[in-house]
Amino acid sequence: MYFWMTNKLVDSIKANSLSETNKKDYYIGSSLVALIVMYIAIITGVENKYLFLATGMLSLFVILFGINLTFKTNGGAEGNDYIARVVMLSFPLLIKIYIFSFIAGILINMLSYVILGNNTIVIEWLGLLINMAVQAIYFWRLNVHLAKINT
Repeated sequence: MYFWMTNKLVDSIKANSLSETNKKDYYIGSSLVALIVMYIAIITGVENKYLFLATGMLSLFVILFGINLTFKTNGGAEGNDYIARVVMLSFPLLIKIYIFSFIAGILINMLSYVILGNNTIVIEWLGLLINMAVQAIYFWRLNVHLAKINT
């Protein structure tokens, strides 16, 4: 199982060398990563309801656009194993994105506090933009790898 080497995973998928058990393991891995991150987000609580609503609406748009784009890249209705490929590719992609986001979030938070002081409203809305960028990066990288599989 590849935890970081997405290109090796792409090669294994392209060669159709993964067993059904391997596919299940990637599904479990992706589910656990998503679950852990979701609970971390819930623990922090929701104070700004407008920000929470804006994040949800924008996330919905990014997700719908990203899924439709990657589905088309995978060949649309005539494509092969879209769900299995997305689940398997998501595992290493999400690990990379969450690690990068965690590190970048700490640095941006420190920098924004120095520049903006204690202006939490601006910092919260900046977080929304970063959140949308992270989601867009996920779908962009997923699309790149699906295109590579289908060439």
